[in-house]
Amino acid sequence: MSSQPLLQTSNGKRIALPTRVEPKVFFANERTFLSWLNFTVILGGLAVGLLNFGDSVGRISAGLFTLVAWQL
Repeated sequence: MSSQPLLQTSNGKRIALPTRVEPKVFFANERTFLSWLNFTVILGGLAVGLLNFGDSVGRISAGLFTLVAWQL
């Protein structure tokens, strides 16, 4: 066996080593998007329920909830 290290560097040169990205970090944006999507579906369902079974205040609230869910 040789006594030299496996990775030798000369002065001023860098070696690019592959880094392992964990799935927890890789899918963080997708989890955040799905969380927001879940919230908008719940808010839209509440708006539809208020629109169908509410009085005039419920209809106004349903319209506002629909706008907020559409903007998210």
